Amino acid sequence: LGKTTVTARILYETGTIRAAGNIKHGNTTTDFLLCEQSRGITVNSAFVQARYNNHLFNIIDTPGHIDFNFEVERSLRVLDGAVVVVDGTRGVEAQTVTVWRQLDKFQVPRIIFLNKLDRDKRDVRGCLRSIRDTLITAPVLVNLPKFNSAGELVGVVGSDTCSETLTETVETLAVLDEDLEDLYLHHDCEIDRIPRDYISRCARKLINQGRVTPVCVGSGLVGVGIQECLQLIIDYLPSPLATVTKLPPVLQDSVCGVVFKSSLDLNRGVLCQSRIYSGSLKPRSKVMNLRTKVVEHVSNLFLIDADKLMPEEECGTGGITVISGCKQLRTGDVFVAASLADKIHDLDDLVQSNSTLKQTMSHGNPLFFCIVEA
Repeated sequence: LGKTTVTARILYETGTIRAAGNIKHGNTTTDFLLCEQSRGITVNSAFVQARYNNHLFNIIDTPGHIDFNFEVERSLRVLDGAVVVVDGTRGVEAQTVTVWRQLDKFQVPRIIFLNKLDRDKRDVRGCLRSIRDTLITAPVLVNLPKFNSAGELVGVVGSDTCSETLTETVETLAVLDEDLEDLYLHHDCEIDRIPRDYISRCARKLINQGRVTPVCVGSGLVGVGIQECLQLIIDYLPSPLATVTKLPPVLQDSVCGVVFKSSLDLNRGVLCQSRIYSGSLKPRSKVMNLRTKVVEHVSNLFLIDADKLMPEEECGTGGITVISGCKQLRTGDVFVAASLADKIHDLDDLVQSNSTLKQTMSHGNPLFFCIVEA
């Protein structure tokens, strides 16, 4: 599908790295394990950051193979929004459907990046039908590929430059939004008489409700459509600050986070990759583990950059950090400021009834059992 290639191109286009790398050469930023580099597949979810247009993007590049489903699911749980990469020559594939259902499970708003349009067998309209029929969503094409006389992909143009595509977009939105439908009919179906910002507000609402999926086009390999995709994320997917309002009021002004992946480091001990939903976490602070009801001591915080860990002095709302020193924190645990320890019993009920913090990850059934003897 090209998720790792798209991620690499995002890092390159935003000036985060000097060269995008290539999967065939085994030198992309997020595929750093030897098995990933040799096989050309993603096994381990990798975290990187990029800045674009005064916004900080926390990016998790997840595996695409069905064997690593749990690795995908525990990352999806902590996302504010997702970019689903679809192969522009094949349309929706089986694993795309699986990931789409996982995103539905966690109610994650999403956009689709139609990738690989630099290839000869590209089929935008065919892919849109595939998205509509297989993923059971209403796709809205937000830009169109631009080709030169030789048929090479050279850029993208906004769908508002094509009256036919813009009409399709507004009609798709109007079917799902009564106010827009009334306005559309009131103006005798003349698109130019409807304010563009009104259409954008309507689209943003429907996207965040999961009723419409915007589709942008391009190619991660040649770097077309990447910046437009980033701007689409800024304009239409929710900010981490909006996620704070979904938390119980008692947690909105204090530290609250979720561990979505834990591992053992020979030198640092247990490392917990965590999403901070509210407040600001600092080294040498204390948090309450809601599962064990035990106060844990945060020794250090680390910023993740693919396979590198760099010490950081603070992680704020919406941030992703690695916590060391908390001996009993495990994948799926919710932690809050230790100052809320006296409200622990009330918090249990609040967390279990909150869709953002509730533990809903499923491990699935084992495929086979075996014993390995030395």
